[in-house]
This record gives sequence, structure tokens and C-alpha cells, in this order.
Amino acid sequence: AVWPGWPQPATAQGRQRSPIALPAFSIQHLTEMLSQLGAMRIHEVWAWNFQEEAEACLEVARSCSSGAFVAFDVEFPGFVQQPPLSATRDEQYAALRCNVDMLQPIQFGIAIADVEGAVCGVWSFNLYFSIRGDLHTEASVALLSGAGLNFLRHEAEGIAAQDFGRWLATSPLIGQSSVAHRWLTFSGHYDLGYLLKLITAGSKLPSDLGSFEAALKIHFPHRLELRNWLPYGSLERHLQERGIEREGAAHTAASDALATLHLFFMVVTAAQRARRDAVLDEQQEPDSEPLAASDLGWPMPQAPSSSMPKVLQRPANRGHRAAATSCWASAARQAAVEEVVMVDAVR
Repeated sequence: AVWPGWPQPATAQGRQRSPIALPAFSIQHLTEMLSQLGAMRIHEVWAWNFQEEAEACLEVARSCSSGAFVAFDVEFPGFVQQPPLSATRDEQYAALRCNVDMLQPIQFGIAIADVEGAVCGVWSFNLYFSIRGDLHTEASVALLSGAGLNFLRHEAEGIAAQDFGRWLATSPLIGQSSVAHRWLTFSGHYDLGYLLKLITAGSKLPSDLGSFEAALKIHFPHRLELRNWLPYGSLERHLQERGIEREGAAHTAASDALATLHLFFMVVTAAQRARRDAVLDEQQEPDSEPLAASDLGWPMPQAPSSSMPKVLQRPANRGHRAAATSCWASAARQAAVEEVVMVDAVR
């Protein structure tokens, strides 16, 4: 049902795209408007414009002939387990694994720059999340709501995690290839954990830290952690000390990703970047083949007939929403079954 008084985003033909849209004067709406007026527009991506914006993101990465710097950040709904300050690295990973396995990511931000540091594009991929059905902490939801996230809109228009994960897993950004794309984070252990979960169809993380690091090396061989150069202090503190102005709001994924990108190119010199690239290149396996979608855990459903209406060619987007403790791999398999059933019904 349409909520009275809420504006509805219209298509070129004037039809409404979603029954629930962002309130006209919400913080997120204002942030989107202001970001579009700035030097670098943050592209807000929802289910209805996901295909178009995802292709635009890949096109920007392809335009970086020497490989792109891909800074990313993930917003997630808190922690169900926190290790003590005295925890070992293995204990810290055990807590990370527990949290990532049980919780769903909410927002995935990507900021892309070329080797000279010129920012080429910024995207905020807004994922499906329901505060009524997905596990979360009240403090984290309050923090993210204060930053501008609209949870009603995430539930109504959010991108299905399996759709986003499948796209990313089969993109040239993942795995070893002739063009080295560098994945950049700031305190990125949890970001990498959620990223690995997304591209492997929601599979549980590896059981131990060594296996986790081995998986990251396969899927993201060129990783850069800004903490290696800035071991102390928050992202916000480093931005303020260096006079870097934020675009967008803190604690939103695209703004944090873009801030990380700006900070990296200010702190790490060209010579240091070249030396780091040389080290990463030496660590790559020679003549490695790109990973197929099936290698990452994605089911390979029967291709629908080209004569079918497009609405029937899409996997079901809401029918298999599960609780936060459910495995997305099972959800992805269920989506494939539903798609085949729809195809058979039409035939």
C-alpha cells in the first residue's frame, strides 16, 4: 500500500517504482541531494536501478587501464559477540566469524580511483534489510538511522544480497587477472568478512584465521589496509587532521569508502604504492584462471526462454527472506528452484 504523504520516485513514463519511498525531508534525502551538487556525486543504488549502476561501476573500473584502486566499506547491524581486549588474533577471528555468519550487511560502499588518485566514481549499494526480521542491536540501528539510513526504504527497495553477491562474484573485480584491481580498507577485517560472505553465496566464513586469510588471498590478491600506514586514530580524526572534507555523512558506506580513498592517496606516496604493488605482484599465482560462479558456491539455474516476460526471468526477490541466522547459500538455492518452477509454469 502507498503511504499518504510520501513522495514516489517515478519512471520516465510517470509510473511509480516503489510503494514505499524516502520521506521528502529525511536526512538521507538531503544527503543524496547535496552529494549530487558536489564535485563527486555518490550514486545511490537500489533494487530498481541496480543493473544500470552496477554496469556503470564496472565500466569505470575497466577504464582504469593500469588497474583501479577500489576502496570499500560495509555498514552492518552491530555485534552479537565481542572479544575481550586481551583476545588473541585467533580469538578475535572467532568473534568476527560468529558476527558475520549471524548478521546481514546493510550497505556496501565503493569508491574507485585510477593509479594517479583521480576519483572516477562512488556508489552506495543499499541492500535489503528488515529491522523486523533481521538480527541487529538497537544501538547500531540508532547510529545508522542518525547517519541517514532509512530502514523502511531498505526493506522496500533494498538490493537482494544474493543478487549483489552474484554480480560482484562474477565481475572482473574479483580474483586474479591480468589487470590488478587493488581493494582498499580502513580497519577492514569485518568489511572483508562481509565481502567474502557476499561473494560466496552467503556461505559461512572459514573455520580458522589461516583459512580465512588464504581465501582472501585467492579472491582479493591485491589488498591494501590503510592501518598499516596509520595504526592509531579513527578515520574521522585523520580526515580532520589533514583537512580532508567529507562528502556525505559519516557512518554511511560510500562516504567512508571515499574518505578512505582520499586519505590513502594523501598518506601513501606514489613510490610506496609502487613498492607495494611489486610485492603483491610477486605473491600472485602464475597463469591463474578466473573463478567460475559455481566455484564460489553459486547455483547455476536453467536459463529461461528469451521469449519470456522479463519479470518472470528474475529470481524471486522476497519469497525466501529468512531470519538472520539462516544461511544465504540455502536462500540462493531456493531462488534458483523458484526460478525454474516459474519457467516450467510458463511453458
